Amino acid sequence: MNLKSNKQSSSNLSKNNNVPPRWLKLIAILLSILAWLFYSYCAYSVKSDDSYIYYNYVQNLINGNGFVFNIGERVNGSTSILFPMLVAVVYFPLKLIPGVSIPFVGHSIGFISLFFCLILGSILLEGRNKKLSYAALFFPLILLTHTTLCAAIGMETYLTLALMLATLFFFLKEKINIAALFSALCILSRPDTIVFLGVLGVCYLIKYHSLPGKISWCIFFGVLFPSLLAMYFYFGSILPNTLSAKLAQSGSVHWGDGFLFLRKVPIKLSYFKTYKLLEFSILALTLITILRLYREKFLLIIISWGALYIIAYGLVLNAPGYKWYYVPPLLTMSILLAITAQLSINLILKNIRKYQALISLIFLIFIFSHSLQRSTSFLKPKVYAKHNLYKSAAEWLNSYAPENSSLASNEIGVLGYYYKRGPIIDGLGLITPSVIPHVATNDYSWYVRELKPNYLLFRKPPRKNLENFTDQDWFKNRYKKIKTLVKNGAINIYEFKSST
Repeated sequence: MNLKSNKQSSSNLSKNNNVPPRWLKLIAILLSILAWLFYSYCAYSVKSDDSYIYYNYVQNLINGNGFVFNIGERVNGSTSILFPMLVAVVYFPLKLIPGVSIPFVGHSIGFISLFFCLILGSILLEGRNKKLSYAALFFPLILLTHTTLCAAIGMETYLTLALMLATLFFFLKEKINIAALFSALCILSRPDTIVFLGVLGVCYLIKYHSLPGKISWCIFFGVLFPSLLAMYFYFGSILPNTLSAKLAQSGSVHWGDGFLFLRKVPIKLSYFKTYKLLEFSILALTLITILRLYREKFLLIIISWGALYIIAYGLVLNAPGYKWYYVPPLLTMSILLAITAQLSINLILKNIRKYQALISLIFLIFIFSHSLQRSTSFLKPKVYAKHNLYKSAAEWLNSYAPENSSLASNEIGVLGYYYKRGPIIDGLGLITPSVIPHVATNDYSWYVRELKPNYLLFRKPPRKNLENFTDQDWFKNRYKKIKTLVKNGAINIYEFKSST
């Protein structure tokens, strides 16, 4: 009897030690909210070119020109349908308020979505048995501190991750009908979430030995099918043009050969610069984590999805290593690192776990300080230098170029949003489908030779392969340089010699 009671008391003590005291929870929540607010405030300075592709679609939709990048051209260069539509719906009633712009609304939706990611991730980590309660406190700050997270600012990624975690939350709560609704929204937010939904489907089959009920399927297809049907009749395809454009780039010499996505995984998903000791420990403790927590369904789903995502992008698609592609699996890495931090503290303290809360507080303050330091870097001029440079070029061309003048470039987001004299031609094919097969065969000047844009905008010095034909005789015979802009970077603007 004494032995049994000792085991029970030991078990209860272990359980109690896994539950942080209330004061620590309150401090962790406060620090996470402050870090998120500061991150959001500073990150408004981040104005990536790709985010302005979305914003240009929204701008044309709001102005009554349809969901298009170039007026009159129905090309789906938007990976996400849900995100720009949501931006348009939110912006429309607010557009008369001074200071409220499309980029402001788009960025805000992203930051709010990120906030829900932090909340849902912590709730799912803590779970019912409270084994990972300390990890739940660490997760928000760890995710906010990662240097790759900012790559998704102004894009659909934060919204997609929030929808995925909401789907998982209701799935684990066995509210399958609500999970079906969020599943459809996931696909509309980003088609590659079908990998995540596949993992959930396998889990459902294993547990129930059947498919979800008719109501769940009706909800799922009731949301998804009308949207896909509208896309098919509007664009002629349910798949975004971004897919074929990126696949063409994966076989192109400009981005290199071999495993383009995989070779950057250790760099883009690494916390090495900030958390050297923790990064070394995660290699050993991740295995311990999986062995000890193999019954945690949430963790298994997140790990499985993260691994399949990397396999899909790295081996199936062999996608170019654009930095925003690495943000989704960052969710898995941050969760693993949070768990590793909890296990590390447990292993270090061993039998003196009464200090666990104190050590955890020190760790939280440490991550919080690094989160603030990381966010402050967004305020540096180099963060928004390219945006200002391309905006200045577009505004100058608006005053120089005649109406219906086409402008070509390999970076089209900011130019498309501000340039008002005519259509944009994309040298990489995102919104100009005829270019795609030529990019795949390394013919990067085809659009210049055949489509004859009125104006060209290239970096100075020109990018290798993509723009280095500017020194060739055929180009000099057709185009003349009319402007060089320098603002923390430089670009050259060329004019077709026959244009008047």
